[in-house]
Amino acid sequence: MDGEMTGITLTLLKDLAQLSATIGNNAMLSQGAGGNTSIKIDSTLWVKASGFWLQNASIEDIFVPLELKAVRRLIDSGSDYGIQYSVVDKRITSRPSIEATLHALLPQKVILHCHSIRALSFAVRTDSNFVLGERLKGLNWATVPYCRPGMPLTLAVKKVLCEKLPNVLILENHGLVVAAENCQAVQALLNEVETRLNRPKRTCISPDINLLLAIAAGSNYRLPIHEICHSLATSPISSEIVEGGSLYPDQVVFLGVNVTAVSRDEIFNYLSGAYKLAPFILIRGMGVLVKKDISPNAEEMIHALALVCIHIENKDGLKYLSATEEKELLGWEAEQYRISLQLNK
Repeated sequence: MDGEMTGITLTLLKDLAQLSATIGNNAMLSQGAGGNTSIKIDSTLWVKASGFWLQNASIEDIFVPLELKAVRRLIDSGSDYGIQYSVVDKRITSRPSIEATLHALLPQKVILHCHSIRALSFAVRTDSNFVLGERLKGLNWATVPYCRPGMPLTLAVKKVLCEKLPNVLILENHGLVVAAENCQAVQALLNEVETRLNRPKRTCISPDINLLLAIAAGSNYRLPIHEICHSLATSPISSEIVEGGSLYPDQVVFLGVNVTAVSRDEIFNYLSGAYKLAPFILIRGMGVLVKKDISPNAEEMIHALALVCIHIENKDGLKYLSATEEKELLGWEAEQYRISLQLNK
């Protein structure tokens, strides 16, 4: 589409791609296909396509142009059904991000939505408003109660906008939104928020890699790429947190519900049994094994889960997604589409 765009549009999209790639290459901000960015240029909303990775923004065409007024009409109707018809260039087959309506709703020109590990470690707490109030004092921010991603979340944010126009949103059990008039301002504000939410991760014992390799030998499992994933099993606090339930949507979508956790004595029976193989296994006190055929996206979600848990101080006062909320995510066609894109890569 380069030949059809003005020089200004190309420059602004290049800025957005650079911002997106920077965020996407930071595991503390973005994991796999999670997160999305957008920019409003005249009457067009350019938003990340569903299933694409932010880190690839500089080497792939990951943005979809939508007619901004058409998307906002969908918000007024309360349904995002047919959002694909808002795509400006009908030759484009990629779907816009699940959160496209959220990007259209917010009036700022540049929107960043990411699954910040630091933000999530606070957003899953029952006292998140109080704790965040201390850390974000002086910023124009608001919290948004958990709602399913997509139109339900957009409508929840719309209620917030009736009271004030924040440029930082903490999405409970979901993530972070930062909004400003240009990419540089978004990056600066994101840096400020991340600095304020920073806290040291807990320490945990190192796994016995040789023993885990011996256990995995001849099975359908292997060691995870990221060593910190083992903390889900070697840290008692992290183990209790992750075994307690689902903390946020992408955990459910890509890793399922009910984490498989076994003792050292049980692991060999599990590996040799006729069980439905879980994407990953916690061997309590020892470490983590992942399926050999796990998708790169799911592996990054295990990494993210480990990072979130290791940044939570203790297991008390956490809020998990309900069974109903989990079911909404598992049966949602839009998320199944996003998963299918990862399987086909």
